[in-house]
Amino acid sequence: MKKINLPRGVLSILGLLIFCACGGPSGRIKEKGEASLVGDRRAGTVVYRRLIDGSLKELSLKFRLAARNSNAPKIRVAFFGIDNRTNEELGSWRDQLNDIINGAINESADFQDVSFENFVKPALETAGVKPDRLVIPAEARKLLAVLEKNNQVLDAFLFARLTQGDTTQGNLKQSDYILTFELVNPLDGIRLMSREEISKEYTR
Repeated sequence: MKKINLPRGVLSILGLLIFCACGGPSGRIKEKGEASLVGDRRAGTVVYRRLIDGSLKELSLKFRLAARNSNAPKIRVAFFGIDNRTNEELGSWRDQLNDIINGAINESADFQDVSFENFVKPALETAGVKPDRLVIPAEARKLLAVLEKNNQVLDAFLFARLTQGDTTQGNLKQSDYILTFELVNPLDGIRLMSREEISKEYTR
């Protein structure tokens, strides 16, 4: 076989490519109990989970105080997703956050989740009602009537809003994230609201 002599420059490039391929990004499975990463540009796992836990706990407390009964039965809640008003795109986080919140609702002592995708969304289309008009009792009753025909009981609507405010100082930036939950009684429009705030510092 004829030996092929490559120029040194080509050999150097090939060596660099091999080195980069071997030293590229890698991954590993994190063990349970390990701390989550804190994002260097966006809110990230730690912020979102703390916001959800804190705001939902406050909402449960307010609900129990309003019910004036520590043994009040669970109420069936439809969660309408997150209204993201931050300057950060949720992207792949949106579906995961919705799943986390729905899971937290079911795990709470006060609420039980009614699937939005399976029951509420089709009922909205049948009733011809838009979600932003459900705060009007007459519009809410249209939705409830459709759900009742399908043997579904719904006691409250749950809305969530995520906001962000930024402050800069030199090469530092502070972002204040607020998650607000709003629980609405569809029959009378009475609301319970809770909020959780977290401040996060970034190096620019």
